[in-house]
Amino acid sequence: MSIGSTLLLLDAPNNLEFGIDFNSWKVGPKFRGMRLIPPGIHFVHYSLNEFKTGFFINCTNETMVYKWSSENEQFEPFQLDIIPNYDEYLGLYPKEMTLWKEHFEYINMKTVNRMISNHVNNGSSSLYSVVLEKELQRDLDKLALATNSEPITVPTKEKTDWVNFTSLNLKYSYPPNATPSEITKYSVDKSYLLSLVLDILAEFSITFILFHLGQFYDAFEHWKTLVKVITSSIDFIESENDTFKKLIKLFIKQIKEFPPDFDLEFIHWSCINLVENCLECGVETDFVLYLNKKFGWDLLNETEQPLVVE
Repeated sequence: MSIGSTLLLLDAPNNLEFGIDFNSWKVGPKFRGMRLIPPGIHFVHYSLNEFKTGFFINCTNETMVYKWSSENEQFEPFQLDIIPNYDEYLGLYPKEMTLWKEHFEYINMKTVNRMISNHVNNGSSSLYSVVLEKELQRDLDKLALATNSEPITVPTKEKTDWVNFTSLNLKYSYPPNATPSEITKYSVDKSYLLSLVLDILAEFSITFILFHLGQFYDAFEHWKTLVKVITSSIDFIESENDTFKKLIKLFIKQIKEFPPDFDLEFIHWSCINLVENCLECGVETDFVLYLNKKFGWDLLNETEQPLVVE
């Protein structure tokens, strides 16, 4: 008996680009889904007419059925009394699973369901990507300001799902009723903010997956916030050293996935900040060596230079 789940995607439209985890393909008219998906959590993503969306699935060696909704332009859960045999129309999950294992290691459905509301009833969660709408709205707002005219609102597709990121305000990073000394300390040390994230390893992973594979703009903004918090949490670095080491290893894996033309300035300064904060914690060697080899950054010397403050 084959070990792995089957994902049936019925009535898939023409010109659909389908992907699961770090793999994607342009599918043909006979495409009906994928089989032999290894046990664990996976991210299914697809795009049609420039909009990209996706959902998480928790595979436990079963068959999951989705059907394309022309009205909502997305796959939705579908019930079948009898599961047809579509094996000849199903793609095989790629044997090479290194990236999936590396990036999904800390993801669990409890955190997925906490972050993504309105999850469907078969152990998966979905989202709607709004990156194109946000960019268009930003341009329209600028145009209205320049011409002194009334703002124009972009007509948007109705969103039935939303991602509930942990709220982190970098300007107010100290506890409620903090003393003056605590305000001073935690305005620099973001460890209090980091303590608000219920499962930092899972949320950091999920956020990266949502923007890297799902092209979800809000996830990219939250990922940048998490990077700022992680690299500035001095108390956390000292008190939660094992978790911190895992976060840094995960951060390196994420950086490896960025395309060559990606603007790395934000990451560069965050890495300088991180090295300054963990020079004595004994985990910076691999991190510094990798960034030096990858980008030519001499972080140990750069920490002596003035930092750019936003």
